[in-house]
Amino acid sequence: MNELSQQSNNQSLIPVHVQLEYQNLTDADIQHVIDEQITEKHCTSLNLSGNQITHKGVTMLANILKNNKTLTILNLDANPIKAAGIRQLADVLKINTILSVMNVQYNEIGDEGVQYLAVGLRNNTALKELYLGGNNIGAVGMQYLADTLANNTTLTKLDLSQNQIGDTGIEYLSNGLRNNTTLTTLNLFSNQIGPSGAQHLAHAMRNK
Repeated sequence: MNELSQQSNNQSLIPVHVQLEYQNLTDADIQHVIDEQITEKHCTSLNLSGNQITHKGVTMLANILKNNKTLTILNLDANPIKAAGIRQLADVLKINTILSVMNVQYNEIGDEGVQYLAVGLRNNTALKELYLGGNNIGAVGMQYLADTLANNTTLTKLDLSQNQIGDTGIEYLSNGLRNNTTLTTLNLFSNQIGPSGAQHLAHAMRNK
């Protein structure tokens, strides 16, 4: 029995990468993905980018991920999950202690979605990389995120590229970064940032 238990533990450590990007998957396919890839194969990385998954499919995923102990990378890039779907994933972040990388770029989550994420990340101790590019996020979203970044001690990489953050948003973000001690990579490409925003960011970096 002990030998079998040890074999099972060793097997669970083997990385299992599942690539299901651009397969025209819809919410109707998600339960099958959960059963076969997460429950049976115990996948450690799941790529569902470029499909047609909405908040309904994400809700099903979130329900299983709350207590999941194997999935460390989740890629939902370019799916119409919007703020309603992000709300479900934010609830996962509140209690999940395994998920370390989450990609939700190009999901139209907006400032509302960032508000949900900020709450989910507040006490999260596992997520290290978060990709939020191309999500119509503005200054208001940065205000929510700044409060979380000031206290988060886990996140090391944050991608905010191709949003609408602007100088005001950068000012909010910079205030949060001043007290952050773990973030090492920040992508702000294409965010309408002018000299004023750059100055705020430079001051924040100088004080770290």
